[in-house]
Amino acid sequence: MRKFVCIVTVLLSIVVTVKAQDYEALGKFMKKYSQNWARSYNEQIGQPMPSYHFDKKLNSKALKGKFVVLNFWATWCGGCRILSCDLDTVLFRNMTPYKGVQVIGVDAHENMVDKGLKAKKWWEEQKISYPAVYGKAADACCDTVHGTHPSVLLLDDEGIIRGRWDAWSPGLGGMVKLAIWALKIVPENGIKADVSTVQNLMAQKEWDRALYLLECMPEIAEYAALKYTCLLEFDERYAIEYFGEIREKYKDHPLYVDIMESVMHDVLASDSHDYNLVKNGIDAIIELFYKNKGGDYRLYENIGILRCRYADYYKERSLSYFQQSIDVAKRSNVDANEIERLEKQFEIVKKEIEQGK
Repeated sequence: MRKFVCIVTVLLSIVVTVKAQDYEALGKFMKKYSQNWARSYNEQIGQPMPSYHFDKKLNSKALKGKFVVLNFWATWCGGCRILSCDLDTVLFRNMTPYKGVQVIGVDAHENMVDKGLKAKKWWEEQKISYPAVYGKAADACCDTVHGTHPSVLLLDDEGIIRGRWDAWSPGLGGMVKLAIWALKIVPENGIKADVSTVQNLMAQKEWDRALYLLECMPEIAEYAALKYTCLLEFDERYAIEYFGEIREKYKDHPLYVDIMESVMHDVLASDSHDYNLVKNGIDAIIELFYKNKGGDYRLYENIGILRCRYADYYKERSLSYFQQSIDVAKRSNVDANEIERLEKQFEIVKKEIEQGK
């Protein structure tokens, strides 16, 4: 299990009540983190879904009172095929909390392949758990909401469009699931936006849910380390960007050192070789040096480790940091076993550098 540093202060007892079906919070989150959110026809969000009728069970009247996911697809659309399977994998892997949700694959405008049986045969071959509908009713439903290939619409229990995603991208199925969780599961289970809940979700590696609750909480230094950890696990790009915000916003805050230490440990634990993320870790260590933490031998060791990841050019220069970690440890009367470990690490890196030349 990943280790992360948690900053504990009296302010962490703040609890933010997540309003039932908080559409504003969901929209804010999706605009920030889901590239497919409302790419077109975003004015539909918050509007009633036009009536649709596929059969006796799958129609707007029969499904009122349920959350509904409409997945517009066609066999000629590669992204549609991937997304149809993604939704099945993501939503039905643990369907228990989603029993009240009806997912429908709407096969619309099969104009580049044979209609009817071919699409139905493909769907059955994939053994997708949710039903698909075909023909004129499917085409008409797609047309009423200007569905593209693919498009996903999320309808709430009152038949209101609460989410729209256009085009496929990795992770889109997870975003649809998160939206259902935020609008249905959170209010049904009285889930609160507080540190304890966030930490529990992080322990379960539910990074997107933890991040969603953090976004519902005040943007304060006490939550910065938790948010950086979630962003790093959710998508490294957002963590890299957020690090710049942390440095600018909290550089004079009493908790700044704690936040930088947390970032350092997160980057080290990630084992990432991404240039910009490794730079986050190195910059965090440099900040710790500036804050009079230079007497800690582990900082020299850690910057050596990160410089080894940073680039081949810096790998040789990292040796000086490993040597400094040994020197500082000796001056600090660190346990002999620990010094032996540092010396072995120095020799390993030195050998790797010599072999790489």
